[in-house]
Amino acid sequence: MNKKKKYVVVNEKRLIIAIIVCLIIIFGASIPMINYIKNVNKKNELVYGKKEEVKQLEDSKTNEEVKEKEEVKSDNKENKVENNKTSSDENILTTSAFMGDSITEGFSFYELVEDKRVLANKGDTTEVAVSYVNQLKDINPKNIFILYGMNDLICFSKNEDFISQYEKLIEDIKKEVPNSTIYVQSVFPVASFGEDATNGITNTRIEEVNKLIVNMCVRQRVNYIDISKLLKGNDDSFEPDGKHVKGTFYSTWIDEIKNNLR
Repeated sequence: MNKKKKYVVVNEKRLIIAIIVCLIIIFGASIPMINYIKNVNKKNELVYGKKEEVKQLEDSKTNEEVKEKEEVKSDNKENKVENNKTSSDENILTTSAFMGDSITEGFSFYELVEDKRVLANKGDTTEVAVSYVNQLKDINPKNIFILYGMNDLICFSKNEDFISQYEKLIEDIKKEVPNSTIYVQSVFPVASFGEDATNGITNTRIEEVNKLIVNMCVRQRVNYIDISKLLKGNDDSFEPDGKHVKGTFYSTWIDEIKNNLR
């Protein structure tokens, strides 16, 4: 028995209409996706633009700060020459070492003290300072002037813990350079606009800590220099952050150190 072959008759008009409908559906579905991609690209351009603006503002601010510091630095170089003319035969700036944080780092920045004699960096604490002790033997300083506290007040919630770490640092220094004379300086107060209770930086607390430092110096038999008295109520001596002192204060600071040498 022979099988009959079946033939499918294609209606050309219907086929064309079907193809057109399919194209319309595909095109219609793609429009939202195209719009989405355009919106994403537009947002990325806006974000990138804002980042560039922030970067430009930060660069501008940094340049202004550097320019301001360079002007003060220039003034201090002149002051430094004058100080050398009136100093004693043995200049303490060339025979001593200075340990501390960014405040002490200013001695190096303003070229008042040789870089190798300033063991201080931004953010340093008494805990970090322990790693600098072995460098003192190479410097072999006659005097060591130490100033820590501003960053320690943030790191230590209890004053006693800070003093305990400070005492350990002094003991390590004594072992490393037993012939050096140690001078511990008071923690600097902050300007009235520089107090930060959230981080534990208040003048009330600083006064309490300085009393503990005095007692520590008595126990350790090292010298204490009260620099804080020169800054109390003297907001004009501070940088805009209310915590760092201006470059012009360093000559006053050096004079006070000289007045307390033993």
